Amino acid sequence: MTEYVPRKRENPILMTKMPTAWGDIPTILKDIIDRFNVKQNVALELLFFTILFLLVKFIEHVRIYLINIIWTFIIILIHTDWEY
Repeated sequence: MTEYVPRKRENPILMTKMPTAWGDIPTILKDIIDRFNVKQNVALELLFFTILFLLVKFIEHVRIYLINIIWTFIIILIHTDWEY
């Protein structure tokens, strides 16, 4: 797999100055459009953010699930009397 490294970053016109959960991800959209010759009539932002949102939510749920399992295991280990 080849790592994507943006060659240029541009702030979209509608990007706000307030911090968001997306961070600086929208700044690479112009680079993607130019580098990969994406037609301007494609709703790239919608597709991009939908995929990214689903991926982030999936990772978040897996992370929370794993943290809960680890804490449960730690609590069990702490409260278990290993002496026979």
